[in-house]
Amino acid sequence: MDQSLAHNWKEPGFAAQWDTLADQVNPVRREQLDLLLALLRAHNPATVLDVGVGSGLVAEMVLDTLPEARVIGVDASPAMLALAGDRLSRFSGRARLVEADLEDVVLAECLDGPVEAAISVQTLHNLEPGAHRRALASIGDAVAPGALFVNADRYAVPLDLFGVFRVVWDRVGADEGATPEEHTEKLQAQGDRPVFLETELSWLRESGFEAVCLQCLGNRAVVLGRRRR
Repeated sequence: MDQSLAHNWKEPGFAAQWDTLADQVNPVRREQLDLLLALLRAHNPATVLDVGVGSGLVAEMVLDTLPEARVIGVDASPAMLALAGDRLSRFSGRARLVEADLEDVVLAECLDGPVEAAISVQTLHNLEPGAHRRALASIGDAVAPGALFVNADRYAVPLDLFGVFRVVWDRVGADEGATPEEHTEKLQAQGDRPVFLETELSWLRESGFEAVCLQCLGNRAVVLGRRRR
């Protein structure tokens, strides 16, 4: 991917490029999405909130997997939402897109009522930690008791264990750098602000969820939360 466009989500050229290359730059993505879809299939929600819907790639999979469900997708990027609108147009009103700043969104205000499931894929690590924590609280307020939240995302690497993580970089498909210093520089250049997996699990619990990590490879993980009844 052209690093001159790295993570410029509102730039149409980057949005189109990411839409084409998303699966190629993250080989773990397909396995994690299969797990996300299996969880939704088992839960069978009527409405799914997609936090960071992007170009609609995952929302399309959800709508194909759950033919009776609706998806409400929220994103801050008009360029991404334009791609999502085109991609999801074939679903005859089963998808609604909302432009909102994920740094400080009140998700419940984007909905007609509490939803039975929420998902987020490779989104929350783009937020600064305070906003990440607020987003999880907002998701907790937007879902019904017993609802699922599935997050497939990247997480922070303990820099004193960086050498251990290096052995999985080829499996996660990311150029994460050869040293802790280079890794930190790449995160800063891309605007990535991942938190530790344990931190997100604690934030989910304070937001009203029972939470667990279901799958993890290096710095890529799938986290499941169930809203307490």
